Amino acid sequence: MLELVHKSCAANVSSSKSQFWSQIKPQGSELLAMSVFYDELCLAIQANSLSKLIKGWILDRFGGILENTYLGDLEVMVEDGNERLHIKNKSDRSLIEGSGTNGNAPKAELRYNIDREDAIVYLKLLSLHASDNYQEREVLPHRLCPLLRLMTVAYDERYGGDGIDNIDALLGCPVLLPDSAVCGVDFSDLSDKQKLTTVSTLFTAVCCFREIINSFIYTAVFGPSGCTQLTQEHENLRKKLVTKLRFLLILEEELTLCAKKCYAFAPPSMHPLPIPKDLLDNAEQNDVQHVSDDHLHVESEDIGRMTEMEKKAYKNIKKAAKKKEMEKMKSKQKYLRVKAKFENSLETRTRSALRSLSPYASLALGFNELRVSGLNKSNQCTKIGDSITHSLLQLLNDGLKALLNNDSSHSSNFRFGNFTTNPYEISNEDMNIQQRRKECHEFLHSCIEGDVFVSIHERLVSAAEILGDDDIEEEVKNETTACTLLLMGCMEILFRSHDLKTLEGKPYFDTIIKQIADGEQMPAILTKMPDATLLNNITSLFALLEETVTGRDTNDLTFVITGVGCIHLLVERASAIIDGARDDDKKSYSSYLKTMKQQLSKLCQDLLRRQWKDGTSLNKGNVGILLSLFLEYSELECANLSTKSFDPVKWGRISTINVLTTEALLKLPESIDCKGPVQGFSTCYRSTFGLFYSAVWNAITREISNLFQSPLGKQLQNADACLSTLKFLISVTLAISDLLKNNPPLASRSNLLTQIKLGTKFIDVIVKRALPFCATHFQSFDETIVEILKDIQKISSQLSFIVAHGKRIKDTYLIREGPKVRKSTEGFLHHTKSVLQKNGVLDAFWSGHFNNRNIDGSKIIERTQEDSESDSESSDTESEVEHD
Repeated sequence: MLELVHKSCAANVSSSKSQFWSQIKPQGSELLAMSVFYDELCLAIQANSLSKLIKGWILDRFGGILENTYLGDLEVMVEDGNERLHIKNKSDRSLIEGSGTNGNAPKAELRYNIDREDAIVYLKLLSLHASDNYQEREVLPHRLCPLLRLMTVAYDERYGGDGIDNIDALLGCPVLLPDSAVCGVDFSDLSDKQKLTTVSTLFTAVCCFREIINSFIYTAVFGPSGCTQLTQEHENLRKKLVTKLRFLLILEEELTLCAKKCYAFAPPSMHPLPIPKDLLDNAEQNDVQHVSDDHLHVESEDIGRMTEMEKKAYKNIKKAAKKKEMEKMKSKQKYLRVKAKFENSLETRTRSALRSLSPYASLALGFNELRVSGLNKSNQCTKIGDSITHSLLQLLNDGLKALLNNDSSHSSNFRFGNFTTNPYEISNEDMNIQQRRKECHEFLHSCIEGDVFVSIHERLVSAAEILGDDDIEEEVKNETTACTLLLMGCMEILFRSHDLKTLEGKPYFDTIIKQIADGEQMPAILTKMPDATLLNNITSLFALLEETVTGRDTNDLTFVITGVGCIHLLVERASAIIDGARDDDKKSYSSYLKTMKQQLSKLCQDLLRRQWKDGTSLNKGNVGILLSLFLEYSELECANLSTKSFDPVKWGRISTINVLTTEALLKLPESIDCKGPVQGFSTCYRSTFGLFYSAVWNAITREISNLFQSPLGKQLQNADACLSTLKFLISVTLAISDLLKNNPPLASRSNLLTQIKLGTKFIDVIVKRALPFCATHFQSFDETIVEILKDIQKISSQLSFIVAHGKRIKDTYLIREGPKVRKSTEGFLHHTKSVLQKNGVLDAFWSGHFNNRNIDGSKIIERTQEDSESDSESSDTESEVEHD
């Protein structure tokens, strides 16, 4: 039965045309049939559902195809006393010598020979793609990767094979490819046929290299079955694999450069992209030739002898020539834009069609050759990675994201392990989740055993050293920053994962944190760590990340924010661990969390104060995050609540609120036109004022709400301290409320909207939390409470002024907030009157109308009837009380 299936799939694709350019590319079904057959055999072998007889048939039949179709023999010949490898096949040898008559083939070269003089075979990719035979050129190259995968799994000891070392010649053998010069500077000199052959060969070579790496990575990491120690043969396999990875990067770069310049190329089962009409025109027509004015130049004496009509004609001629030159220039620019866009689309399509490199290839990060000690032969650490390290870290990022992301759509197109999922498998959503979780744990276990996370620790330690060393070159520091960004990206994915918070996933998370924090290798059996041990590891990793972020006054804000984000996730995970701990342990564990929160808050403050280079984009995604974390983790606990020694600034987050207000917001108007920056807070500009402004408004509102739910607001003996705290917060609010009124450059629509929206929430919290407290304690603290109410009334009045201003200038955004302001101010008015009336001091306030006020509260001398009518709606109710 298998023989019949093989014969059916191997049937030659008919081609009635002999012209190279007129042959139609094979359809997907023609290329897919044999590939699916190979995949099905792989799955059957993995499931141990085939007998030894059938396995033997597979090895004999398909091993012969691999050897006879895709491999050529090499021989050693002596020339001038030196031994050199020569290709036995005359046709292939003529491609290297340049003596062949094949017009489809560029000059060839045996490249990427890892085995050197020990090589006995080579992959003849160029000779296949340059063939005039349609089957050899269009079909056979695309069957190579599925065939390699089949042979790998058939020899894999995990599935009862004799060992993958039976085909290890594929890992180190050279490949017959276009000459390196042809794939670079000389590519444009090739004919169209040779360009197509070159790109097609490079495409197949990249896919082949990726499949070979996928096939050998497991054995390279864990060794042959039953091997407990790293042997010399195992070490050699790792070295070959790392070399293969380096060659793969070179090949990918060559493919990218050539694919953009070959418009006729299309990946397998695809047709070439239609060339834009603008590019079909002769490119020479778009070459802008400078229109010289020499033939139009006329001496001033001749111009003087011209008649008025001749002068006018002369001007028109010069004008027309200039216009024509501008049109040619615009045409050239359009041509270049279209060309760049089209070539980028070619590059993107080519890359997306390449065979996937398995995320398991990132396990090579644990090899000695790619560890920091292997990259830096001397004692001084000068680099934490090269191009291959960056590539593997990006692959690790993608793999972790695909497995640990809660959105399953991210992982649907990613292939794990060495083989694809069965395309005919019937499964439901629960089975998919279980399968993804199983794949996730298997991958993480492999990374743990392969010392991948240990290598991340080594790179973080080295990054902190490099970034903190002023003698290191700037280029090296930039490379280190880029590599560290990828390291932190991996950690961010791990820290965010919900799967690693489950009972099954926690041992993996605990072990990963241990390896990244201490660089300690772990036993194969993973167990859940005690909470105290895990918190110690989190603290160590916190310190390491903090040192990495602050080790250098970097101007890369993206790098800094990514590092701060990782630290924040660590704090959240530590908080979750403490919340789930026993009550007896929470008190002893809380010191870990308190220290980390204080350090994170201080780190954010330092970054907000740092002077960043000109041109750095300061926005909500960086400054906004730093402000949020600075406020979030700056909470203080005031132990002494006695009246004499109590300091409101030392309670909660008031100290941070006071710093941002007095040292940033109130200092900005001192700069010219409020442009900033503020000395001491270099991130506070007019452009970022709104971020600081909204952060402080929100923090004040939250602190007032927390105040009356804390022991300070609930216990009767703390009433005086509570009122002093409330009074301080109200004074700060009044100060920032007047900022826009007193500084017109800051009174933009967005900032006015911020004051209205957050001011309304502030008034609502006052009504809900503060006024009931004031009513209860009015008799004991009447003077203090009256002062507080007066300040709140001023804040409320300013909100009404802004709404009235919005109506006068017909700003729909400000007008839309009017009803909310009205509701809040009326509520404040009603409850305030109630408190004052019950205590007999209602005459301390008087009613007034604000329809004749500007945004700054000043009276308008001249008013139009239309303005009066537009404001009359709010004049009777918006802040009806004002202290004289």
